[in-house]
Amino acid sequence: MTREIRLALAADIGRVSPTLMRSIAAEDVRFEAVCASNAAQADKAARIYGARWPFEDLETMLREAEPDAVIIATADAQRAQWAKTCLKHRSAVLILNAPARGPAECKSLILAARKANRQVMIGLPQRFSPAGIRLRRLRESGRLGPVAAVDLIMTWPRTPSEDSTTDLALPFDLVFDAADRLRCCGIEAQRLWAAEQPYGHIAAMVLAKDGVLATLGLHHAGPPQTAGTHLELRSEDGGLLIVEDDVDLTCTVGTQLVAKHHPRLGVGDDPCIECGYAGMITAFVTALRDRQGVPFGLPSATGSVALAGAIFKAAASGRAVTVKTAR
Repeated sequence: MTREIRLALAADIGRVSPTLMRSIAAEDVRFEAVCASNAAQADKAARIYGARWPFEDLETMLREAEPDAVIIATADAQRAQWAKTCLKHRSAVLILNAPARGPAECKSLILAARKANRQVMIGLPQRFSPAGIRLRRLRESGRLGPVAAVDLIMTWPRTPSEDSTTDLALPFDLVFDAADRLRCCGIEAQRLWAAEQPYGHIAAMVLAKDGVLATLGLHHAGPPQTAGTHLELRSEDGGLLIVEDDVDLTCTVGTQLVAKHHPRLGVGDDPCIECGYAGMITAFVTALRDRQGVPFGLPSATGSVALAGAIFKAAASGRAVTVKTAR
């Protein structure tokens, strides 16, 4: 008999992708509860996506709903503490985006997970998208050849709430996402240089331990239609692999950014699958049901957190930074 999994969501509902919500609702689990500080949003989300109970307090939800696992999709400052609270109540955790701002906090989470004997998975949907899976298989198969260089451009749009402020600093989640993509390409950073511009842009150059050079262009000031990712891997024997998410970014004269849409979703295609949310939720539930390790856990994420922190440090200081290996 298949083990029933009781799943809950603790989130800032206004920031949660509807694609994630649909992926949770479609999974073969009991969607037990939704927790949000805004009671009206929690109630609405529970009704739309079929969760049994809405809550506005995390401790209350954990005591009364007793979920087997909780998906945490909150602002980054809350994630580590909320994850520890869930683990204290012996609930496994899926944390969307960066689990913490530094390796020390990641290590603290690892200890909490070990003490509770519960899984903690880091949710980066692109790892589970068809494009992400194909990229990983191609690289691991050796068909591309040894990687000689990696170029990555990422643009996240500003939200309406961010548009009302003058703060154009890049979100830590964006830099963590970029760091993780580099590490998925086999880049283990040794030294890096970075420069930050006042309009929400960081340019960085990363030298890997094996001599491979990676360049980064990270943006967080464009309109929604500019959001996307452009990744190029070049091999030593001249091979070239290009992966694009959503748009093709082309810089023109001056600061204008031209976005040419390349839709990936044909008629009948499911964005839950194409964007990786369905695969991410399925992988998490499968690990819970089989009582196995998760496919992307805290030890691996700690390296990406360390690299993201080093990029910010180099951009702020204007100096080269040596990346310390997360232990």
